[in-house]
Amino acid sequence: VDTRCLAPLASDVLVGGGDGAVRRWDPRTGDAAVVAADLGGPVTGLAVSPDGRRAAVVTGPPGGVRVLDFDSGRTAWAAPHAPLGPPVFTPDGATVAAPGWRHRPDPKLRDRY
Repeated sequence: VDTRCLAPLASDVLVGGGDGAVRRWDPRTGDAAVVAADLGGPVTGLAVSPDGRRAAVVTGPPGGVRVLDFDSGRTAWAAPHAPLGPPVFTPDGATVAAPGWRHRPDPKLRDRY
């Protein structure tokens, strides 16, 4: 497993790995559900929105960043090219940011997906 983060309320653990899938694990039961598969590369960064309804996912080469919506099971937003570090949500969950790409080190922001 390349990366992992705790979902809000510590009820689940969101895990991304080298197989390009994101899974939501229930630590009490050991059950896992695939949230997204075939993301185009190994998962190298994860963040869960404050309300626990979305996840920002960074994948490796060729890579990209996307926001997954847990309710619909779909990608709410995506951008090509992997950023240089993990994504973060603002406290209100309306914006996701990730450190810049190789050629432009400024943070990339996405509002209201």
